[in-house]
Amino acid sequence: MTLSLSRAITNGDVDVRVSVAELVPESVELLVDGVPAATLPRPSYELRWSTHDLDEGQYIITARASIGDRVYVSAANTLFVDRTAPRLVTQSPRTGDQDVSVHAPIQAVFSEAVEPSSVTAESIRLLVNQSDIAAGVRLSADGMTVTLTPATQLPVDSDVSVTIAPSVTDMAGNALDVTALDWQWGIPRHLLYGESISAGSIEASDVAKFSLALDGTGRPVVAFVDGDSPSSRGVYVMRWTGVTWEQLGDVLGMSAAESVIKACSLWVTPEGEILVAWNREVTDGADGIHVYRWGVSSWSALGSPVTLEQPMAKFESFKFVVGPQGERWLVLHEYAADVSAGIHVFRWGEGRWERQGETSLNPYWLQSSFNLMVDSSGRLVVVWALQSGTGGGVTPYSKRWVGTHFEDIPLRPAGAVVPVVSELDGEDRLVIAKPSQDFEGGVRPWIERSHAAEGWQTLGLGVDGMYPGVTDAMVEVLDFDPAGQLVALLSEPEIAGGPVNHYVRRWDETSWVSMGAPLLPRPGATPVGPAQFFMTGPEQWVLARIEESEGTPSRRHLYVYRPNN
Repeated sequence: MTLSLSRAITNGDVDVRVSVAELVPESVELLVDGVPAATLPRPSYELRWSTHDLDEGQYIITARASIGDRVYVSAANTLFVDRTAPRLVTQSPRTGDQDVSVHAPIQAVFSEAVEPSSVTAESIRLLVNQSDIAAGVRLSADGMTVTLTPATQLPVDSDVSVTIAPSVTDMAGNALDVTALDWQWGIPRHLLYGESISAGSIEASDVAKFSLALDGTGRPVVAFVDGDSPSSRGVYVMRWTGVTWEQLGDVLGMSAAESVIKACSLWVTPEGEILVAWNREVTDGADGIHVYRWGVSSWSALGSPVTLEQPMAKFESFKFVVGPQGERWLVLHEYAADVSAGIHVFRWGEGRWERQGETSLNPYWLQSSFNLMVDSSGRLVVVWALQSGTGGGVTPYSKRWVGTHFEDIPLRPAGAVVPVVSELDGEDRLVIAKPSQDFEGGVRPWIERSHAAEGWQTLGLGVDGMYPGVTDAMVEVLDFDPAGQLVALLSEPEIAGGPVNHYVRRWDETSWVSMGAPLLPRPGATPVGPAQFFMTGPEQWVLARIEESEGTPSRRHLYVYRPNN
């Protein structure tokens, strides 16, 4: 005698059938946990049996046949009575998320296994901006996780949602509880690395200066000046772990005496060593540049601080760089108002910073920009610009350090606007970006590259701005993609006087080509000062900038972005 049930899990009726083979029983009873629950009619011994009177839970079902004084009992079947609707336990991305990668997996986990046949492209739909898009729908082997795979990459600047129909049921036939289902998220143009970066509370932080570098895996590292109070103000160094920002060691540069940290510069060597330099001015006027390196768990000084020789001089600015053979260089712009000015070169060697040489500047002119590079032979190239008073004409200069002295690199005049941005390409050709007035009255950048035969080559007829009207488009950074093509990061407001947007253009040797969408200001925030930027792939980059909260100019934080591609 054999007992069969139409289903092992149910929320209602079950079809019961008993095969008695050659037996002709006088009666066949259905037993639930050994207690008679129903009699199966002759001669089919089939019954549609209701489980309405059973509580939820697991039961042992058998059949008992009687022939005179003989009793036959079937093998046991297990029946699970389930009247609880399945529900979504977790959703990824989470509903309401607005900072989701286009590559983020789309998955839902149910509270129990669902019926595979109920999971289809019709019952579970993926929508972008309320329109259906094609997507594969796959249920895991345990029946508890459904994964949606878009047929094409999801577009940025879009709202994405998933709808699940109540036709999705559990194994007992209970419809999915969709009464409170709200599964939607946003895909922005750009993604943040974590949240805003600052030293302390959101209300008190005021990031003043920063420096961006990339470690050997392409993850960003930042150094910045901040602190909730004068006693905690210093240089903070943080590294992106892939999940969050971790602070490296103690705060650098804090001083018991009142002091001002005027700048910081971060560098990561090809071997992965992290170095940071900063200059601090205390109330007595003493100024010094400190360089530290990161060990396994702490910072250590790289020699004594570099100090000034002129009693009344100040460090107008400095640059710190590591060359291709691991050389460490400090180049300083020293300035004593109306007395003296100069650019001084120091190199790390024999356990100390050794002065290499200097070049004098006009102390009556203002410095407007200062860039430092190292060519493939390890020689320094310095580019700076001097302005003859506020609003006056700008004259760019470039020199190469050849071991004992500077050699001039002739440049074309820059005009009457700043800044001047420079970089060396893979062939050690100097590339200069400088602003120039356009015919509409706004500023548009011109980018030139040194050429062995022609002297200087203009790359295109200037770089077109993104917005019409009297707006100023400025190059803030020059870099190169992995193929060696020149890339420019530009800033420009949509309207004159408004907050700037940042966007990227690539020189394809014939024209400037747009790369992706512009990085707009976040709601309630305004970018402050120039950004820093590195290419990390053919279409990938990392950008860091300070942003100021609307209405609170002393509340500034550092943000690090990447394109959502």
